Amino acid sequence: MICPFRFLTGLVCPLCGMTRAMAALGHGQWEKALGYHPLSPLVMAGVVAWLGWGLVRPERPVDPGRVPGRIWAGVGLALLGLNILRWWGTIGSPPA
Repeated sequence: MICPFRFLTGLVCPLCGMTRAMAALGHGQWEKALGYHPLSPLVMAGVVAWLGWGLVRPERPVDPGRVPGRIWAGVGLALLGLNILRWWGTIGSPPA
């Protein structure tokens, strides 16, 4: 499947490779995951923490709307920074 952003612009989008990276992490393939998307270990840690919190405190699940704006801003800036490095050729794009 082709990324719509990449199809329209020819540029790699901020999330290109994340699905494959998460699958690789699920199989314990860290090096492969980092090749697909360098931020995937952080995303996986967030997913595990979110699911873990739901198991520990099922009466008070994590609501994405209650996550502080500075965290969402940090995630957005990290993705933007990564993509700028990808567009400049400093960090490679995920393999096709």
